[in-house]
Amino acid sequence: MRRATPERRRLRRLLRVRPE
Repeated sequence: MRRATPERRRLRRLLRVRPE
């Protein structure tokens, strides 16, 4: 059950944005 939902993309973007 793996769907390319916008929620997963948003989570990935948040994880990628890590200036610390």
